[in-house]
Amino acid sequence: MPVPFRPCSIAMWLLAAAVAAAGLSAAPSPAAAQVVAQGASHHHHKKKPRKARKAKQAQKGAADTAARNKADREADRHFKTGVELFDERKYAEALAEFEQAYALKPHPLVLNNLAATHRALSQYDQAVDFYNRFLVEGEGKLSPEQLARGRAELEDLLRLVARVEVISAPEGAQVHVDGRSMGATPLDDPLVLGPGDHTVVASLSGYRQSERKIRVSAGDTLRVEFALEAESDAAPVAAASPAEAEPEPPEEAPAQVSATATRPPPPELRRFGVSASYGANALEVSDTGAPVVGVGFAITDRFSLGVDVMLTGLAAAPAARFRLFGDTISLHAVAAVPVSFRDGDASETFAAGAGGLGLRIAATRALALRIETWVSYAGKDHGTTVPSFAGAELWF
Repeated sequence: MPVPFRPCSIAMWLLAAAVAAAGLSAAPSPAAAQVVAQGASHHHHKKKPRKARKAKQAQKGAADTAARNKADREADRHFKTGVELFDERKYAEALAEFEQAYALKPHPLVLNNLAATHRALSQYDQAVDFYNRFLVEGEGKLSPEQLARGRAELEDLLRLVARVEVISAPEGAQVHVDGRSMGATPLDDPLVLGPGDHTVVASLSGYRQSERKIRVSAGDTLRVEFALEAESDAAPVAAASPAEAEPEPPEEAPAQVSATATRPPPPELRRFGVSASYGANALEVSDTGAPVVGVGFAITDRFSLGVDVMLTGLAAAPAARFRLFGDTISLHAVAAVPVSFRDGDASETFAAGAGGLGLRIAATRALALRIETWVSYAGKDHGTTVPSFAGAELWF
């Protein structure tokens, strides 16, 4: 499962700015340049143009240095503001700040943030483009770990999108998707589209515009072909009398578009799992609580069986779980038969019936957080309890 992205650290950006600034430290300060220029002007009557030229060059260098330092400070301010806006989920505003930061001081790390922001805005094709630029421009400038992270994020993104190849006959047709221009056929690369419904339009001067609505899912690969029809260029005909007029033929159907989709095979099911959590009776939280471990076996991607054992209370609970809906964040129903081997200080074995709901948050395909609450009834002698658990599970 994809993990939420957090923008690159500000420290890395500041380090890059510091390295760039260090290379400019040898330039003279504005004050020193002014002194040199004044000295050259004072001795101008001695006809020493070389010193005057050096003074003018020093003054120009100092002005350039001051301008670059100002641009660096502005770029850093825009970058920090972009990170704050990204954390506040104000992605459109964050995008504008990152774009301004890169315009003032281009750096590969800003490209990574631009890619993440486009991804958060569901602008997947632009996110892929910025990830590719990050990998190209970061080569030799960033650490292997940073580049590896960028490649992993790009691969993760490509699993979430569909790739659509658009072909037209004749070539040269302008392609628009959902109102946005994607270029002219033949396109250099397949279109990258997010899951859902999209409208693809092909237009070429002298030909009828053709439109196709498609629905894609994550991982789809489609090929859309437009056979454009030329507009009629026949000369106009004199109008006939109503009696002689023939009915107009029905309007021809739009150009035929073919689309085929192939879906990748589903990921292999991880069948065996272990879990660790902390459980307590929600009705008596202050007086109860114990660590719980468990094992599970997935029958299908929706249904699993398992056993949870309370380590200090001598109790075990065979349970069945069924995923109701959701994937990365899913809701599941639980049915269990808690069996207690001790009730307080008295040794007594009794069983109860329990049912409840759970929330599962997948960090990866193998690791997930799990929160569950049951309602358990063990008869009038033992009453009702509300076992609640919070922990993690790992699947193999």
